[in-house]
Amino acid sequence: HPLACDYRVQWADGSVRHLQERGERVLDDTGRPLLLRGSVQDVTERQVLLQQLEEREERFRSLVGLLPDGVAVLEADVIRYANTMLARLFGFSSARLAEGRRLRDLVSDGAQPRLARLLAGRPSGDGGFVPMTLRRLDGSPFEAELGARTVRLGAGEVVLVVIHDLSEPNRIRAELERSHAELQALTGRMFSVQEEERRRLSRELHDDVGQAITAIKLVADSLRGVDDPIQRGQGIDDLGAIADETIGKLRDLSMLLRPPQLDALGLESALRWQVDTLFRDRSEAVQLDIQPLPQRAPPEVELACFRIAQEGLTNVLRHARASAVRISLAQQD
Repeated sequence: HPLACDYRVQWADGSVRHLQERGERVLDDTGRPLLLRGSVQDVTERQVLLQQLEEREERFRSLVGLLPDGVAVLEADVIRYANTMLARLFGFSSARLAEGRRLRDLVSDGAQPRLARLLAGRPSGDGGFVPMTLRRLDGSPFEAELGARTVRLGAGEVVLVVIHDLSEPNRIRAELERSHAELQALTGRMFSVQEEERRRLSRELHDDVGQAITAIKLVADSLRGVDDPIQRGQGIDDLGAIADETIGKLRDLSMLLRPPQLDALGLESALRWQVDTLFRDRSEAVQLDIQPLPQRAPPEVELACFRIAQEGLTNVLRHARASAVRISLAQQD
């Protein structure tokens, strides 16, 4: 049977790495096992990215669930996600019951051509929203306006549909359009941040760690056949120094992905560590106003606050050219 095992290992520095082991047994002609061959891969970065993606998807669902309009995510006209308001508009007892259905089955026969044009990206209504008659589960019709936009989700594309219920007289169109635009901006930002994190990790792994490993290989090759013990000892010292530097760079990458201080000591210590790391040479430019919190916030709140501060500090270093930076943390009512 093939070997497949995923586990976590705690490094000497206290960080936790996710490892993935895959292998198979090699048998001789009589069927007796000779050896086990396979590989062990460090998938910590992948696990962190998957966790971040799940957190962003959860934030997306939470935001859409609060909107006062029906929102659906379509794949080939099939509803893959529906918020609570969409289920309420069509008479479903829960949003889950709406998923897996075709949107065109909920539209009146006369509005089918307009729906097809809308989903194809050729709306004919004012501002991209198309009025049409929809049908509830009990067959009763109601008037609504539909807007649709194609957005990228992972490696593919989906259609995001927003439904304004025109039967409610107090609906304010301008506010709904603003919410729709903010939702699109949030969706785009979510995926752009993910891609930027992947590009940065790839660049640092290639430029820093890759070059260091190449240097280790060159030094090791140069020691082949060296008889002079002094020269050989110097080469071994060089190998150790490069290896120590490489380990330090990998540790820094791991800390940037998710510092262990955030889980072990809380948000206050993680912020202080981040400031010390980024402004090691400019500590006098940073003013910290971090008040002790009466109790630890939920993990998702701590992570959100830390990422906001991390991105803000990074932007200061890259773009702002600020002479002074002030960071405040306090719990409000």
